[in-house]
Order: sequence, then C-alpha cells, then structure tokens
Amino acid sequence: MWFFIGTISLSFLSFINSALSTYIAYNFHVSSQVYGFITAMWSVTFILSNKILSPLSDSEDNKLLSAISVITMATSFVLLYVHSFLSVTIAFLLNAISNSSSTLSLTTTIFEMNDSSQWSKKSILQNMISYITRGVLLILIGGVFLGLSLDIFMLIAVILSILFFLSLPSIPFGFERKFHAFSQSFNWINFYLGGFTSSDLISNSYYLKKFEGIRKSKSSISILIAILGTTLVGNYMITALPIVLRSSVPMHIMWLSNGVAYVLMGLVLLMLSSTKVKSLSLASFSILIRGAWFIFFLDAARNPQFLPIYIAFSLIMYSIINSTLYNYFVELTSGYGNHSYYMAREVGNLIGSVLSGLMLTFGEGPIFFSIPAIITAISFASLII
Repeated sequence: MWFFIGTISLSFLSFINSALSTYIAYNFHVSSQVYGFITAMWSVTFILSNKILSPLSDSEDNKLLSAISVITMATSFVLLYVHSFLSVTIAFLLNAISNSSSTLSLTTTIFEMNDSSQWSKKSILQNMISYITRGVLLILIGGVFLGLSLDIFMLIAVILSILFFLSLPSIPFGFERKFHAFSQSFNWINFYLGGFTSSDLISNSYYLKKFEGIRKSKSSISILIAILGTTLVGNYMITALPIVLRSSVPMHIMWLSNGVAYVLMGLVLLMLSSTKVKSLSLASFSILIRGAWFIFFLDAARNPQFLPIYIAFSLIMYSIINSTLYNYFVELTSGYGNHSYYMAREVGNLIGSVLSGLMLTFGEGPIFFSIPAIITAISFASLII
C-alpha cells in the first residue's frame, strides 16, 4: 500500500512542479533570462537538499524524509494561496525540497523492502504510475477543469504526503542493500581468483569473454555523465518551449500537450515493466535520436496539433534512457549513493535552464542549437568510448 500511495504522492509533486513552472512563465510574463534563472534555482534547491538529506537515505531514515516532504508541501500550499510572483516562486522552490525528500524516502524504502532482483521492475512501475498520473492531472487542469485553481491540487498533494508518511513502514535495520553490495564484491573476488588461478587463462575463451566484458563495462561516472548531458539537453529545450511558444500557444494547450505526452510516456514504461532494461547500446542511440528530434522539429512544435507529438516523443526517449541508465547505475552501486544519480540529473537541469535563458537572447538560430548538438555528442560518447 505504501508503494502506491508514495508513488501517487510523488506524481502530484511532479505535476505541481510542471504546472507551476508554466504558470510562472505565462502569468507573470517573465523574460527568458528570469525564467531560466528561476528554473535553475529549482535545480539548485533540489541538488542541495539531496546532498543534505542523502545521509538520511543511506541510514534508512525514511520516515524523517517523508516528514520533511509534508512540512515543505504544507508551506508551499500557504504560499501559493497568496498568488504573488514572490510567493509562487518560493512555493516552486520549496516543491524541489519536497520532491527531493519524498523521492529519497520512497526509493530507500523500495531498496530495503524488496529483493534486489525486483529493484528494476519496481523502479519502472513507479515511473510508469508517476508519468500517467502527472499526465492525467495536466490534461484535467488544461482541459476538463480549465481555470481550476492550482490551490486545490496543492491541497490534495499535502493530504497525499501525509497519507504516505502514515503508511510508510519504518526500516529498523537495512539489510538488502548491504547484502547486494556484499554479493557483488564476492562475485568479483570469485572471478579474479578463478581467473588468475586458471592454468589456461589465455586460451580459455570463457575467461577472455569475461575480461572483454570488464573492459567494455561502464563505470558509474560514465553513467552520471550520460544522464547529466541527457537532462541538460532536455531541460534546455523544455525551458525554452513556454518562452518560444507563449505568443502562439495558450497556456492550457501547453498543459494539455504535456499531459498527453506524459500519459504516452507512462504507457511506454508499461510495456517495459516486464523487462529489466539495461542495454547501454539502446540508451546511447536513444540519446542521439532524442537530440536530433529536439533540434530539427522545434519549429514544427508551433503547431498546436504537433506540439503533443513533439513533447511526447522526447519524453518517451527520455524514459527509455533514464530507465536504462538508472538500472545500470543501481546494479553498479548496489543501491547506495543513489542521490548521486538524482543530483547528476538536476545538475543537468540546472545548467540547461541557465543556458536556455541566456542563449534565447541570440534567437532560435544556429547559436541556440549548438548547445544541444554538442552535449548530445558528449553524452553519446560517454557510453560508447
């Protein structure tokens, strides 16, 4: 029960983040530089809170992490009710803390309450439910309940955060991640001992394949570089969308387009939920395809009929990349230090937001598109070299 309540709660937090960022861009008529700075500050807040709260995750203090989320969400609700530029911006930044603490609380509990063989499937299931829920909420606020205040959704988010805290089981002693780390270490030791005591190491194709596998395997640093670059390119382009399109696309169409995109993204993850996706080749080529899509089809996104397709395809590619890299990273680290993965993503979001606001001052020309082209190439190279 705690898994589904926590996932739905986190979905509401993500939805509020998407809705508030668009709300700020449209209703307060901020410049591209100011908007880029505000979204960058969200990432800074997320990164700092992840760094500060990560010891609680590694020490299995999931209840305290959940309580922090409740407090920050309740404060955001009060600030949003004021509806001034300053109060909404602060509420937006507090949402980052709530997202960070709630994510760490949920993932820590997943790691410790499930066998390590189930981590990948649980992660995909969590993301699937989160994306579909976020998409449905954006569709509701952008179409069915057009004009409905965000305050109502914020209040529901606060209530869900409280329910998640109450349903969350305490972790008296963390075992599963420790056992997985021990098993991984034992497997490596066993391999080295077996390999170096074999009299026909050179001629034995089994050991040659093993060593070739080690040579081709990627370190956690390579994974972090790839996900940082992927989120940088994504946030660079997504940050630009409301600024570029607000003169031709109404806010509720932007919400609807994002909503449809997230639902489609969740359905793709549903198809992936029965598999353990860890193919770095799939991730690397998805990075290339997504980067090209962002660059060559932005102008077509001015058409409201094409906008949902533009956003949906980029998000679907991201879901494949993120799920693949996250599963690979968790296997390498045995679930410890997973805050590093989230921080790498937010560093990418941070840099992408700042660069997007700055580069838009040069217009939507070659200079603007040079950033996603270069970063896409770097992300691709980190996985294949």
